[in-house]
Amino acid sequence: MTTKQIEHALIQAPLRKYYPYPVPRDWLELCLEQQENGLPDVESVMACFHRYSADRLLYDSPEHYSWPHPVMYWIVLDMRTAMKNRNLSEAELIQLAKRQLKTWSERVGLGEKIPTPVARITDNRRPPAPVRRFETQTSQMTGLAFRKAIQEKLSKVRANQ
Repeated sequence: MTTKQIEHALIQAPLRKYYPYPVPRDWLELCLEQQENGLPDVESVMACFHRYSADRLLYDSPEHYSWPHPVMYWIVLDMRTAMKNRNLSEAELIQLAKRQLKTWSERVGLGEKIPTPVARITDNRRPPAPVRRFETQTSQMTGLAFRKAIQEKLSKVRANQ
């Protein structure tokens, strides 16, 4: 174990909601998840991926999930997107996790900081689709009358051409 790993465990322990302090097994896990450039290893990423996939519906957004490391947010969400888009197997996900960790290790090695996940403001400009089920008969009739008026105007314009 290196001093960087121990420092990482000391920083991460208060953020993990251990009460009053982590047990020795948890201390070792905290120390061992520190890899080159402060990134976790592939096994930690895969464990976090499976945990997030199982628990993601319990949270309003990915930003509200308690990520063990800031880079996990970026890697796990990229892995989920790739898994859904390309129907990846477990072995392919492990390879993707390795590539993502290598990419992030290079970026951190060049001095780039890992952005922390920040909750986004929801887009409230347009109501979500399920709101349509609350339309009244009057609003539907008004919409149909408006549509009919537009169609009549279009037919007059086409007739004059």
